[in-house]
Amino acid sequence: MILAAMRATSIKLAASGVAALLGLALASAGCAGVTAATTPVEVYRSLGSKQCEGGGKTAAQLRAQLEAAKVRVRVTTCGRDGRMHPAMCGAGDGKIAIFSIDAQDFARARAAGFGALTDLPGARREACDLDELTPPPDETRR
Repeated sequence: MILAAMRATSIKLAASGVAALLGLALASAGCAGVTAATTPVEVYRSLGSKQCEGGGKTAAQLRAQLEAAKVRVRVTTCGRDGRMHPAMCGAGDGKIAIFSIDAQDFARARAAGFGALTDLPGARREACDLDELTPPPDETRR
């Protein structure tokens, strides 16, 4: 009886080992299409808005600039640059737009004036206002 229980345990252990190896092989195969070129990287650009005044560009406008430079944007979000800004009207407010792009497009994004988010270690994400995500109306449609 003890021998039968030991055999059953050995069979279960062997089966779980085969299942684990099979799972590892399947997981590795699933990652076969991921390359360094398709690994996402994050870039940013200042919205150019000022304290007490607002203004500047929207995240949607900056996204359009990336797309015009043939950069595929995966995700758009907003944030703050994490730098100290003097509290006075007309000074920059630190608002940025953050874009997740493919690593292969980084040089084009840099050439279009966007920086690597890793250059802003204090940056933090925050929700975009609706008007930051909505492009302004096209004046030619009026």
